[in-house]
Amino acid sequence: MKQDINLIELAKKLEVNKAKKKDIVLSTDRLTLEKSITNNDLAFGINSDEMPSSQLAISDVAHTQIASHLDIPKRYYDKMRFEDNQSLLKENIKHWFEKNPKPRMLRLFDEGKNQLTGIEKYTCRAFLSDKYKRIDNELIAEGALPALQEMPNVQIKSCSLTDKNMYIKAVLPQLSAIVKEGDVVQSGLLIRNSEVGFGAVEVSMLVYRLVCDNGLVVQDGSTRKTHIGTKLSESYDLLSTETLIADAQTLKLAIRDIVKNTANEALFLSNVKKMKELSESSEMNKPNESIKILAKQYGLAENEQEGVLASLIKGGDLTAWGMLNAVTDYSKKADSYERATELERIGGKILDLNPSQWKVLQEVA
Repeated sequence: MKQDINLIELAKKLEVNKAKKKDIVLSTDRLTLEKSITNNDLAFGINSDEMPSSQLAISDVAHTQIASHLDIPKRYYDKMRFEDNQSLLKENIKHWFEKNPKPRMLRLFDEGKNQLTGIEKYTCRAFLSDKYKRIDNELIAEGALPALQEMPNVQIKSCSLTDKNMYIKAVLPQLSAIVKEGDVVQSGLLIRNSEVGFGAVEVSMLVYRLVCDNGLVVQDGSTRKTHIGTKLSESYDLLSTETLIADAQTLKLAIRDIVKNTANEALFLSNVKKMKELSESSEMNKPNESIKILAKQYGLAENEQEGVLASLIKGGDLTAWGMLNAVTDYSKKADSYERATELERIGGKILDLNPSQWKVLQEVA
């Protein structure tokens, strides 16, 4: 399982971010594009009296969302942004923001005042629909962690706080089983949230393999809560409303219940049964060709295919179980925590392949 930060470090980062958060909703025709005061990128200026002398740096996540909102292909957007064509990008964005003004929620971090210019500096970390329901990371942590702590011998194996998501991966040693001799797995949980529009709150079953520190995210038994809520009117401070506070308390209680319910012995054992069946399957005739088929199905890059093959050879198991573990083993070497988790999800999808799909992989000519 890929490592990033521990639980204490996660808690500290959540506390720092909480103090920096500011959310605004305003029409796109009130945004101007200008040169950033700190780097060679574009930034937002705000045409308003509510936030005078301020500039919003635009994160990579927000740039992606702006491109999507304006239906500008991302590859072309990046060509304008990075290949000395920023004036063209600026004109594109300005034109469409003014021609079709729409209210958007901007999720900001307050970075403080620039000492040289006196300009108040923010980072626009997300550019979202005005219907986006804010479910913040600290709320999920405050709901999930007490529930986890009530479980016997729970172990927080891995955490991360990326630009897109918060992840908490926990293992529950009291729920364990043997797939085959010397190969023990334990039940666990993946808790994920995005504050910036990359999916619903998620609590999923995770299965942890002790022999090689691998994890896979099970497809069934997942619970998600969406971030779509009531449309918000234009406003410059949305964080301290009574409604949001009440919703937060309700959400924390709901997350506690979901975490407890996901630690489900019957669901764990049903997945262990699938694993045992994979471990007893026939060996692949041509593992390299089998990996190529999986690569097409699940979007594995060439370097990832090579990494999975190396893990398969290292494991010395050419059954379907060996293939699944080769993918999750390689996830520890993935370029990012996001990609590592996606590879763990692919492991869960492989677990659910039916016998005829496995036969194609095993008997590829």
